[in-house]
Amino acid sequence: MADTYDFPEDLLEAQQELHQVRHELSALYGRLPQYTEGWGDEDRTAVGVLLDRDLELAVFVSTHTFWDSLEGPTRVTARMALKHVNESGDDAAAEG
Repeated sequence: MADTYDFPEDLLEAQQELHQVRHELSALYGRLPQYTEGWGDEDRTAVGVLLDRDLELAVFVSTHTFWDSLEGPTRVTARMALKHVNESGDDAAAEG
């Protein structure tokens, strides 16, 4: 991304954890049966914990006070930059 922003550390850390939680959730869904009837109690608990953390992080990131310092399209551009801040150039190009 051509635009750079001075993201606060807590926002960067939350975004990174959000990526990790979503990766873990995706991996968990990938190994579980398609229908929840086939899930054990441990599986349901693990999914619930990850979904709760995902929501908590998504709310934290999207309502962070940093966004108040930006307006309109700049806020959208900054949000996209934050989503990709820890990617190498090759990873970002692969996502397209």
